[in-house]
Amino acid sequence: MATKVRSLKQENWIKNITQVIVCTNAFGMGIDKSDVRFVIHLDIPESVEAYYQEAGRAGRDGKLAYATLLYSNADIEQLNEKLHQQFPTVDVIKNIYNALCNHLEIPVESGFMHTHNFDIRTFCRLFNLDASVVFNSLKILEQQNYLQLSEGVLLPSRVVFKMNKMDLYKFEVAHSDYALLIKTLLRMYGGIIDHYTKISESQLASQINITEMEVIKQLNYLQKNKLLTYVPSNDKPTLTLLTERMHENNLFIDTRHINQRRAVITQQINAMLDFVQQRKICRQVFICRYFDEKEVSNCGRCDFCIQEKKKLEFKEDFNSAKEHILQLTNNNWIKIDDVLPKNAHFAKQLYKEVIRFMLDEKMLQTNEKNEIMKA
Repeated sequence: MATKVRSLKQENWIKNITQVIVCTNAFGMGIDKSDVRFVIHLDIPESVEAYYQEAGRAGRDGKLAYATLLYSNADIEQLNEKLHQQFPTVDVIKNIYNALCNHLEIPVESGFMHTHNFDIRTFCRLFNLDASVVFNSLKILEQQNYLQLSEGVLLPSRVVFKMNKMDLYKFEVAHSDYALLIKTLLRMYGGIIDHYTKISESQLASQINITEMEVIKQLNYLQKNKLLTYVPSNDKPTLTLLTERMHENNLFIDTRHINQRRAVITQQINAMLDFVQQRKICRQVFICRYFDEKEVSNCGRCDFCIQEKKKLEFKEDFNSAKEHILQLTNNNWIKIDDVLPKNAHFAKQLYKEVIRFMLDEKMLQTNEKNEIMKA
């Protein structure tokens, strides 16, 4: 979508010209829109914290709003797959290490303290590897002192805004030449107002159709005017082997730290899946207990609470129908059709279910004429 078209759609949504917008979870982080009535998730967030923040974009004006999460079993499998990507197995790490050394043309028992230019995207494309799995494997290898990644690989440029939203808006109005970059930063990078966020100058340049050098120039100008803090990447991406290339059998991976981090992330994902799949307590109660708020009442509006209300209403109607049938059949045989309501409040189907229940429980008796009487 062209930048101008995207910006127009965003503005139309903010002004309520457009009622519904489909977006990534980063959308809305830099937008102050209080009258959002619905937030609908098409993917399961990775944690209860993330879900609560994203769903919380609805109803900021204090009025009634709704959050809906749609999911399938495939979404659950996908969330679990993200966990495997973030914490690859020892065999996967070793395979990536071998592929890396082959890519850099480093023979076994050589390459000690050699530095190589390294483009992770090219590497992943040539070896048909998932970038997330590769990145996390390299981080583990770095933690275990087999290699060192330059900041160009691990720490790309970072930006954080220093102005509040109102001052930011005033700056945009007064400096229209920089408005497009500011809006694109807010749209592409969630949380950039609150904390340092990794950015890509080349992606920004592509989004707003200017050169990368012009993006850097504008970022430096915004920093000079104290609008934001811009920390550029220090150098081109490089990779240095801190040991000679190990044979696969001699490459030892200490899994203790990996397992500790995996346990934390697994706990977060499992809590989110529990929230999605559980049918035992109010959704709001579940979330509050997750954040250690014990004294909280049922919301009365979530799917669980609505279902409980329906059960209660059905129970009350069921008991009323049962009492009515007992009165009609007390010491009298009466045709079932005559028991079923004509214009009564209770539906015929409910009465049929009640009669079936009462016959099963020996509260009623029946005869060959299709009549019933209190047992």
